[in-house]
Amino acid sequence: MNKSIMSLVILGAISTPAIAEMNSHDHMSSEMGMEHNAMSMPSVSAVGMPANGAQPDKVIPVVLSDDMTIQFKSSTPIKPGDIVQFVIMNKGKQSHEFSIGSPKEQADYRAMLSSMPNHHKTDGSSVVVKPGQAQRMLWHFHGTTTVEFDCNMSGHYGKGMTKTLVL
Repeated sequence: MNKSIMSLVILGAISTPAIAEMNSHDHMSSEMGMEHNAMSMPSVSAVGMPANGAQPDKVIPVVLSDDMTIQFKSSTPIKPGDIVQFVIMNKGKQSHEFSIGSPKEQADYRAMLSSMPNHHKTDGSSVVVKPGQAQRMLWHFHGTTTVEFDCNMSGHYGKGMTKTLVL
């Protein structure tokens, strides 16, 4: 019994510094050239943040299609402070993305994707929708009032798959 307890104490003493080092944001930043917290935490954007679990003020259907358009199927205006549930439908035959951010955030995201094309965000500010499928996204709008909705799949933004709203 004493050997088991002693083994656990020794194991804890050895592994604790290693675990602390692995969790260090400085370590991740220096080793990987990026901020670890930006990849794993829910997105807090200049235009708002995910609102998972909140009651939406509005529901807006969105259609993504292979003609490289993002269509909002509701003329309901979005205002600062609104919590909106987007129901995103892909009517095309290829995958599309629905990403929310400021124009600068979207440009930075596209720059990141140019070097890591298969690393689409999973932080609540973006969803990839497969052909014939639908996804939901709940977003709380606050902050900067110029919001850009983009498809950042390879080449899609450059073909016009973007929509900008001023709230």
